[in-house]
Amino acid sequence: MPTTEHFNPVLVTQEMRYQLKRKLKAFGLCNTDYQGVITKQGGTVRVVKPSGLTVKTYSGSVVYEEADSSQITLSIDQADYIAATIEDTDQALTNIELVEKYLTGGIDSLAGKYDKYLFEEMGNGAHPDNVIDSVVYTTNTIVKAIDEAETRLKEADIDVSVPKFFTVSPREASLVRLSPHFTKNSELSDKVLVTGQIGKVFNMAIVESNNLKTEVASDITTGDPVNRYLPYGVIGALSTASAIPHKATETLRAQGAFADYFRALHYYGSKVFESKMLGVAKSRIGTGTA
Repeated sequence: MPTTEHFNPVLVTQEMRYQLKRKLKAFGLCNTDYQGVITKQGGTVRVVKPSGLTVKTYSGSVVYEEADSSQITLSIDQADYIAATIEDTDQALTNIELVEKYLTGGIDSLAGKYDKYLFEEMGNGAHPDNVIDSVVYTTNTIVKAIDEAETRLKEADIDVSVPKFFTVSPREASLVRLSPHFTKNSELSDKVLVTGQIGKVFNMAIVESNNLKTEVASDITTGDPVNRYLPYGVIGALSTASAIPHKATETLRAQGAFADYFRALHYYGSKVFESKMLGVAKSRIGTGTA
């Protein structure tokens, strides 16, 4: 007979967080340092943004200014859940290997939705000057787009040494790999920066994902996508905070069945530091006006 007597929500949530982080690609491109505890949707946490110091002309004396950091409020405005019927929760969710087995599908779904959200927020937060017009990419033109992306970040006074990224779908990745400017991970002298990175072009880490935003023609409500959004920018330009609180992970006895209900909530949100640190290139993948 099913029982939830030995169900340990702390154990389960720890494993869920670990597995979720392993599957995310956009997460590694974000700043994930924050202050506060996430317990519900609608809450807030604080993200510390270093303040710049003013350069003054020296004329024999020095005036000191306080080196302070401004705190930005990040709203936890997103919430997703997974729920399942499990025959024996005590057996299934008190063992790490079984937790991974039973929850893999659910964690994959949570990761996919969170990744799509983060990539879309990067594109939405891009500065208008960093939007690269829609093009049907070839090996030559995708590399030109990556070069243009790096140039636009330089024009925005982004330090050359700051880690930067350019995202592609598997379709654009196949083109990038054919370029002589592409250096695959195994040939990089420096370490791979993020999950999903397949290599580098110039100074940009190339990150491959299936979770990039697509845009449908504006004159129709359904149909084939016209543009795929390829976010690029400075790693850490988008801040995000997320949690699967153990108090929001629970089991219930199923009514009228020899089984238990399991459910877990995932809370998250994001905030752009500075839009000039983000851009988006549009990959033309269909016909119509978008």
